[in-house]
Amino acid sequence: MYGLRQMGWLVTAISFYVLAVGLLGSPTATSAVQQTGNQLQYSCPDLQVPDDPSCNRTCRETIGTALLGIYGALKCEDEPEALWHQVDDLCQNCSWGPSYCCWPGVFCCSEQDHTSVMLDGPDDCAGATPMSVFHLAMRGFNLSGTLDADVIEHLAFLNRSGLHTLDLSSNHIAGTLPASIGQLTNLKSINLNLNNITGELPVTISHLTNLQHFYASFNRLIGSLEGRFCTAPDSPLYSLILRANNFATTVNFTACSNLGLLDVSDNFFHGHLPVSVNNGMLVSLRASNNRFNRTIPEDIWRLPQLATLELANNDLVGTLSPYMGSGNNLVNIRLGNNSLTGTIPGNLTSNSQMLLLELYDNIGLYGTFPAIQSMVGIRTLDFHNTSISGTIPEIWASFPYLEYVDITSTRMTCCTSQAYVDATPVNDLLPKFLFFDGNLTQYDAARGIEDKDLLDPVQPTDLMCGSVQRDTSLQRDEWNYFDLPVTNNALSKQKWHISPVYSWYKNCTCTPGFDQDNSPSARVPVVKTTLWCKNWSAPWQGDCLDMYTFQCRLHEEPQLSLQGKVGLALGGALMFVVLVVAANMCMAYASKVRRLYVRAKMRLQGVPKHGKMSLVVTDIEGYSDIFKRAPEVMYCALMLHNGVIRAAKFANCGFVLEQEGDSFTLAFYDAFDAVAFCLQAQQALLAVQWPEGLGLDDEQHSIGSLSKRQPSSESLQPDFATIQHF
Repeated sequence: MYGLRQMGWLVTAISFYVLAVGLLGSPTATSAVQQTGNQLQYSCPDLQVPDDPSCNRTCRETIGTALLGIYGALKCEDEPEALWHQVDDLCQNCSWGPSYCCWPGVFCCSEQDHTSVMLDGPDDCAGATPMSVFHLAMRGFNLSGTLDADVIEHLAFLNRSGLHTLDLSSNHIAGTLPASIGQLTNLKSINLNLNNITGELPVTISHLTNLQHFYASFNRLIGSLEGRFCTAPDSPLYSLILRANNFATTVNFTACSNLGLLDVSDNFFHGHLPVSVNNGMLVSLRASNNRFNRTIPEDIWRLPQLATLELANNDLVGTLSPYMGSGNNLVNIRLGNNSLTGTIPGNLTSNSQMLLLELYDNIGLYGTFPAIQSMVGIRTLDFHNTSISGTIPEIWASFPYLEYVDITSTRMTCCTSQAYVDATPVNDLLPKFLFFDGNLTQYDAARGIEDKDLLDPVQPTDLMCGSVQRDTSLQRDEWNYFDLPVTNNALSKQKWHISPVYSWYKNCTCTPGFDQDNSPSARVPVVKTTLWCKNWSAPWQGDCLDMYTFQCRLHEEPQLSLQGKVGLALGGALMFVVLVVAANMCMAYASKVRRLYVRAKMRLQGVPKHGKMSLVVTDIEGYSDIFKRAPEVMYCALMLHNGVIRAAKFANCGFVLEQEGDSFTLAFYDAFDAVAFCLQAQQALLAVQWPEGLGLDDEQHSIGSLSKRQPSSESLQPDFATIQHF
């Protein structure tokens, strides 16, 4: 049985296409599937399956026919007949059950022990009919069609005989869910994620009293969810995933006492949050990107199992509860982009298991950040665009897993005195484990100021400010207060985003094209810090800060003196003379340049094939006789001769049509080039230093001025008698 279960698991691991070709197209299959009208009737003999009173042949044929009905209604979108073009091949010699147990996505119950034939399957077969289907997995089969009443009828039969799990996710199923879905009362899990299902969830879905997991994310569902889930006492529903639909009502799941995973993100829900203290088993609540517009109930912070709370991008109001840190199992808190006010509770930072804390875009949150020395597991801290003040605690250096910190657009500053900032080096304004690097990024100094008229006309708005990096050169005993195993590689990956206000703009400079004026008379007050004291929704604690910044003046080129102007004029006159001389030289060499251009163009045209051309045939007089007398020496002379011919050919834009021994046949586009070639070749041959030992009779072949090492004009001098122009 262990081997059979392994084979069953292998069926799910192989892709649908391979199964469709390999299993349904098996050459050992038996032809025994009938078709009545549009309905396929299962009648495979399945001789290897012993008859059993609890599921005889008729029982198996009914199950197989139901599967054929489901597959036939939800055909592959790209290849509608992929499963059905070889109807007779559906019968398989399945070693562990009827033929349908070998079909893609079908998992059957064993006849022997009423357990699944796949090892570690998604569910058991307790109470199921032997050889029935307990798990139907058609995820990513590229199916289309709708879940109409006929499909539900087939599923209902399978459900009555043992179907517990239905997975139709990642397909193209469209239409609405029919009311008859309430017949699937024995289903424990339904997965409809990533389809095109529309309309409302039918009220009859509440009849699925055994349902433990319901997934319908990334569809287009609408309407109310009232009376759909957890209508029966002690409902077993544990997972409810409805992300990315079009629900736009209020919602309440407080009756789902066993609910552990709830995801209603990316909808349009509004009103109160959908859970309460009654959801004591809740582990994860994801409700981001909605329109919930009430306070966060204190009951949520008292849920003992809650580990993930994601409520970002809503309209939540009110203050953060003092019980916010009482849940020691909380790992991820995302409350960004709401309208929360007040201070951060002190017990929030006592949770050593906290990994992520995001409170960004809640401008009403103010006060200093409480000590977080207990949050040794924290990875992400994001408080940008809040009114939190104070300095960066040195203890943050010792968090071993910290990866991301963002405190831009906050009230956090290094100091309280402009005089102290002026007298302190810029890197000393940061905690000792951080420093400003040389990477400048653009910063809008007017960010967060709604009334731009409050800005001083000379106050710079666009600045270039240095980025902040973690200093990995410090010794471990200088920052590792907890003596935790932290590597320099982990430290170098930390990303710090700190507002220039923190360093009183001392790490900033003007944008290119502007000059920075740091003189005391040129300083202008920073309006942002002045507004902090006037924000009643987020009261400023302590004295208001008198922060100043430099001015950025448009860069102006220095004026030239009289001597400079005279020098510039003389330089211009000299440049004019140089240009005139250069122009004359260019005109003098214009013909030469033109000649070079024409020659290059001729060479690019290649060998003449039609039109006017000139042919030249060269030959060495007496070549054969000389070669017989002194072959080795003559071979060296021939190489010199051929080199001269080829050099003259290239210089005059010629092309070799044929070469045989000492003879060349060359073609030229222009007769002038052909004649020039002949003259150049003859002159070059006369200047060649020929090798000794050619065996020439000096008395018979002497030509006066030539040395005895040179051949006579009747020997190595080529014959250019054949020149024709076409």
